[in-house]
Amino acid sequence: MKRSTRIFGIILLVLAVFIVGYLAGSPSRAPEHTAAGHNATKDQASGNETASASDSGKKSNVVWTCSMHPQIRLPEPGQCPICFMDLIPVTDDEGGGDEVSLRQIRLSPRAQALAEVEVTPVARRNVGLTTRLTGKVAYDETRLNEITSWVGGRLDTLYVDYTGQEVKRGERLASIYSPELFSAQAELIQANDALTRLAGSPSSLTKNTAQLTLDAARKKLALLGLSDAQIAAVLKRGKPSDHVVVTSTSSGVVIERHVTEGAYVKTGSPLFTVADLSHVWVVLEAYESDLPWIQMDRTVRFTTEAHPGETFEGNVVYIDPYVDKSTRTIRVRLDVDNEDGQLKPGMFVTAAQRSETGGGEAPLVIPASAPLLTGKRAVVYLQDPDDPALYYGREIVLGPRAGNVYIVREGLSEGDLVVTSGAFKIDSAVQIKARPSMMNPDTGAPAPAGHEHHTEGAPASPAAEMADMEMNTYAYDIPYDFAKQLPKLAQHFAVIEDGVYAAQQGATGVTTVRGLYKQFYDAICGIDPTAITDKEAALQWKELSMLLRNDSYLGSEAEDIDEAARIFKEFQGHFDTLSRTFPLQPKAQAATLPTTPEFGESLSRILQSYLALHAALANDDLDAAHAAAQEIQNQVNKAPADNLSDDAADVWQQSSEEMLDALGPVVSGKDLDSVRNAFQPLSTALSGLLTRFGGPNGAPIYEMFCSMAFGGKGGTWLQTQKDVLNPYYGQAMLGCGEVQREIEPAETTQAAPGTSGAKPSSILDTPDSFRQALAPIVSAYLSMQQELAKDDLAAAKNQAKAISLALPMVDDSVLSEAPAAIWSDTRAALEKGAAAVESSPDLTAARVGFRTLSQAMLTVVDRLGAGKQRGLYEAFCPMAFDDTGGTWVQEGETIENPYFGESMLQCGEIKRPLGAQ
Repeated sequence: MKRSTRIFGIILLVLAVFIVGYLAGSPSRAPEHTAAGHNATKDQASGNETASASDSGKKSNVVWTCSMHPQIRLPEPGQCPICFMDLIPVTDDEGGGDEVSLRQIRLSPRAQALAEVEVTPVARRNVGLTTRLTGKVAYDETRLNEITSWVGGRLDTLYVDYTGQEVKRGERLASIYSPELFSAQAELIQANDALTRLAGSPSSLTKNTAQLTLDAARKKLALLGLSDAQIAAVLKRGKPSDHVVVTSTSSGVVIERHVTEGAYVKTGSPLFTVADLSHVWVVLEAYESDLPWIQMDRTVRFTTEAHPGETFEGNVVYIDPYVDKSTRTIRVRLDVDNEDGQLKPGMFVTAAQRSETGGGEAPLVIPASAPLLTGKRAVVYLQDPDDPALYYGREIVLGPRAGNVYIVREGLSEGDLVVTSGAFKIDSAVQIKARPSMMNPDTGAPAPAGHEHHTEGAPASPAAEMADMEMNTYAYDIPYDFAKQLPKLAQHFAVIEDGVYAAQQGATGVTTVRGLYKQFYDAICGIDPTAITDKEAALQWKELSMLLRNDSYLGSEAEDIDEAARIFKEFQGHFDTLSRTFPLQPKAQAATLPTTPEFGESLSRILQSYLALHAALANDDLDAAHAAAQEIQNQVNKAPADNLSDDAADVWQQSSEEMLDALGPVVSGKDLDSVRNAFQPLSTALSGLLTRFGGPNGAPIYEMFCSMAFGGKGGTWLQTQKDVLNPYYGQAMLGCGEVQREIEPAETTQAAPGTSGAKPSSILDTPDSFRQALAPIVSAYLSMQQELAKDDLAAAKNQAKAISLALPMVDDSVLSEAPAAIWSDTRAALEKGAAAVESSPDLTAARVGFRTLSQAMLTVVDRLGAGKQRGLYEAFCPMAFDDTGGTWVQEGETIENPYFGESMLQCGEIKRPLGAQ
């Protein structure tokens, strides 16, 4: 018995030790034990929390943030440097899956249930709204008449002596005793008697004088208020009267009597106010939210308590341009027919207007509970249809509210799953993660690459920002195919900036500014970001382009200049962020690789065959395209690449494979469309090849771009001249496109002693005497460019005349064969352009002539060396001539646009330097 008791005691002891060890060692139960049985001190709690976070940090990326200032993101626990609250741990682990937005968050099923998340698909449907308004009947102010005394005197008799009395036009209202009227009638009678006595007089001068006196007396009585009938009665009676009868000038109701019988009045003193009540106004009070549904000339029905069951209607004829400060309402005026007199001024009315969307595609609508409102902008949260646990925010532009739904103007597509319940809770969770949200939209802007990143959310110092600008560094290194699309955004932004300023100075109107915003909106919507391979850069572009689209959309609908300027402030902030994040000019190409002379010659033959293919497509010649493509294949296959360096050989191998892959469909293509489709990848491959090896023969090679090719995706190709010859449209749209960039010439591998292997110049060898003869022409051209930039047509014509006079003075006998041939063509173009400007009737015609002149001047400077000692630049404006673009030569780097003048003086960009730098 004792032995069994001992064994049982041993078993109990072992079991107790096991339980204590389990409770003491289990990480999942120890906190529960502490929380249930002890009140830990603050330090102990902090230590446990730190240890727990440290352990979890091994599994997920934990940062410490402030619940009040989520832009604070620190790697260790502590206090917020702003409000000194204890930091809380936040994990950036989204639990896997792709990132689709900077505003995204992943919720577990339990978190979704706690947030009570519900989603609804965005749909298109016509919506209606019954707008209920209140107001009252008022007099039609255009039908009020003030009856005044035309003469001074005593009011002897009032024929209408109370308000509310109805009167007819011409009815007697009062009788006034007037000595002034008496003397005027006496003058009339005397003048008439005098004229009668002189009827037989032989003197026409005397009779004319008497007639003029009579006419003057008639006029005086008319000015005193007597009608023609009353004046005739005075002459018939032959005696003056000391009383005048005041009659009503309109029919209506006397609503105000200003005098009493026996009172003395002066000339112009008001006697009665008569209102015509056959038409009345109904003045309604509308809230701002109702205003989008109220339109001019729309019929509105209303009722009054005085006539229950009866409905009246009137047309909207006026909407106040301001909001009443006390009631925060806007007055809406109806014009109402009241021939039967049922509506009395002062009556209260209740109006109901039913408005329906229609007349085209039904609008996108979302439930009113979905958006988090920030004015016309709003933030909504969407659910990823392929990943229901993933939610992401998007800023949109809302239209008017229609009952329990909002119309969406910009930012959503049909079928998007929008969160209709729990959106604010999701936004709060996103804000805690220091991602862009409704409450904190600017979080998450990246720091420029190549610099030490600042603490997230803390602004960089001005010195650091200036260093970033000077070093031309950006947050992301993006592909050229994407970067080359961005310069047009900078151009459109500069034009909007000038347009808003001009509008504020009164030089232009809000309609022009709206159009400039619309051009930016179209430009940013047309940018294709698919070339971005860096996921983080793609998300940043998605966020910034969304904000800029909304800004420009709102700007395109600005109601007035003040609103356009307010929108520009926010637009400018978003654009500045874009300019710090992405290069708005394509990154400079890498230094060209050295080649052997044999390979350079082979590259030259490949380019010539390519140019033949380009010419065939531009001329819609399929057979010639096949032959040129076959020749390119032959040249690529036999190119001598054995002696190239390792880097050059790698570039050649990749590019040659890409060209051969593209050439197959070109050679076998049965129609022009299939050949043109394959011409694009061939052009891309050859452009990349020449970018690394340089253009052969030192000649300029231009990469051209047509934004309309391939359904708006755009297409590039190479040319050796700047005049556009579009291979994708051929003769149908031969001039569609623009110069995208110039490819640098190839470097020489065998530099002469004492040289550095400089790039060959495209300027031909011409005598100094010839260049000196061209100097006055260049100066006159530059002056003309400045005068057109100032919108001075007369001065521009004078400079064109100077060019015409200077051209015959140029001696071209000193030129060799090559420059002489170029000068012959250029001189003809200069003469044509100068003559067009000199004879132009207006600035528009002068600018067309200047465009011709500029093409010739570019050749004079670039090939013949004119003005090479001056700081000349080639400038380009893509918006000139209906977006076909215009080039010009100018002195200095500050854009002075001759095609738009003062209206858009800074529209354009410097393409390259031409003269001495």
